[in-house]
Amino acid sequence: ALWMIIWWLSEAVPFAVTALIPLILYPATGLMSLDQASESYSNSIIFLFLGGFLLATLIEKWKLHIRVSISILKITGNKAEHILLGFMLSTALLSMWISNTATAVMMTAIAAPLLNSKDKNDLESDFGRAVLLSIATGASIGGIATIIGTPPNAFLIAFSRKTLGTEIGFLNWLFACFPLMLVLLASAYFIYTKISFRKAFKANLKINLSTLHLEQKPMSGDEKKVALIFGLTALLWILREPLNYIFEKPWLDDTNIALAGGLIGFIIPAREKKPLLVWSDTEKLPWNILLLFGGGLCLAAGLEVGGWIENIKNFFNSLSHLDAYFTVIIMCLLMLILTELMSNIALVTILVPLCLGLAEAQNMEFMYLALPITLTASLGFMFPIGTPPNAIVFGTGMLKIKHMAKAGFWLDLMGLIWIIIFARFWFPLFF
Repeated sequence: ALWMIIWWLSEAVPFAVTALIPLILYPATGLMSLDQASESYSNSIIFLFLGGFLLATLIEKWKLHIRVSISILKITGNKAEHILLGFMLSTALLSMWISNTATAVMMTAIAAPLLNSKDKNDLESDFGRAVLLSIATGASIGGIATIIGTPPNAFLIAFSRKTLGTEIGFLNWLFACFPLMLVLLASAYFIYTKISFRKAFKANLKINLSTLHLEQKPMSGDEKKVALIFGLTALLWILREPLNYIFEKPWLDDTNIALAGGLIGFIIPAREKKPLLVWSDTEKLPWNILLLFGGGLCLAAGLEVGGWIENIKNFFNSLSHLDAYFTVIIMCLLMLILTELMSNIALVTILVPLCLGLAEAQNMEFMYLALPITLTASLGFMFPIGTPPNAIVFGTGMLKIKHMAKAGFWLDLMGLIWIIIFARFWFPLFF
């Protein structure tokens, strides 16, 4: 565990390489057999994420995400605050379904003509910085709303299912976390327009949208096929439990729905008589994330078999006089500080298994502690290394660290407060 934690936090080798260590050491030390250790690498949540990756690849290949974002931007008008809202909303909605990194790259490319004008004054430059930061925050915040939105969410679901046998459905997560996403987006919008870049927005700037080239051709037949596949997949996710109840057989699962949506892309033909998806399209899939999941789950299983979860429980029993809600606050604050400097998925992989012992010692529900910690991992807006979207917008050269840190501090603080409030009053209704 120590070896893997050091390599994950220092990134001495690629994440996926570190994730394979248990397959070598567990059998060698007699902790687990190879078959037992390898079970973690075939957890059903890993295939849920694979299905999500395939759907995202399908959407990106046929540029359906660009059509969605442009449609939203067309509605905003040319007022600066409306354009900012349009970028933030479209980025967040896309990030619910496809990689936040890919979403940030695409939205930054759409915004580039608006930001690269050479005759900008100071107010227009501040507006451009606000747009870039709204893309980064929208990509990170949007991912918290769905199970497949960001890797930390999926890891928590997989750990909960494997360790506790607790099933958390797509719809349950959506109902619990979508309102939080909206509140965080509203908070970010307020911070950008009223605090960090208030002078630019107080000036009532009118932006020339013609530079964005929002005109596009009518929707092609192939795009309609992709939209139909995605729409049906999302509908099945939402209606999974009612359908299982009607047919009196729980055969529909979030994982096989996601895989079906992705696999259909390899079957339905496009106009060129090739399928909508071909295998070469999967070369850019983040396969390393799937291995990372397996390694994290295997590490957690090793901690349990080796007695470390019980040791952690015994340690925190000595602190059982602490209020459970206070424990949630302290753990979320710890996660917020660490996620500014380290990979959020690595942190979740390390801290979520520890939450099991802590929750048992404090006599609280596991999800009461683990969910807010996992969601806090998607914050981290102060520095370029906090999240991949931060690094992407910082790479445009328009932002300095002082711009990101100034707005990011208030975003982190506001996000932490809202997550703690939701943990106390909203999440217990669903978990």
